[in-house]
Amino acid sequence: MSSPLLRTKQTADAIALATKLVVEVVPLLRERVNWGDDPHQSYEAFEKMWRHASEDRTWMPPIGDSSQAAGKRVESVIEHIHEAGGVALVTHGGVICDFLRNVFTIEEMEMVRPGFSKEYEFGVLECSITHVVLKKGDKPKLMKIADVGHL
Repeated sequence: MSSPLLRTKQTADAIALATKLVVEVVPLLRERVNWGDDPHQSYEAFEKMWRHASEDRTWMPPIGDSSQAAGKRVESVIEHIHEAGGVALVTHGGVICDFLRNVFTIEEMEMVRPGFSKEYEFGVLECSITHVVLKKGDKPKLMKIADVGHL
């Protein structure tokens, strides 16, 4: 499943080619907000807005979603695919962190990746893998955050 944005669709297509799977584009996997969504906003204003939304997770920016709401979008996708078995979600660093911050404590994230709570979305590099194990009735288990060992 992929975000509708070009860079994620290209990554999902490469994964699908290698695994012989089909990509399903899911708009709920989009980033909380992207630079360029407001054509009149400077990059500096976008970055300030982004950081504000990261620090105050309930704050609703003038465009896009709050950090908390963006994480809930990913949670809703996961709830609908829970029965499907192994699924790869190809999405963006910010919304991955929004999801992680909704579901896991800082301590749980720090156990998997020490120092992550100081980086958050800035520590999620392109093409990195975050691995979460989901079993019906169990709390999600965080295995990896932004792993780049495959690159």
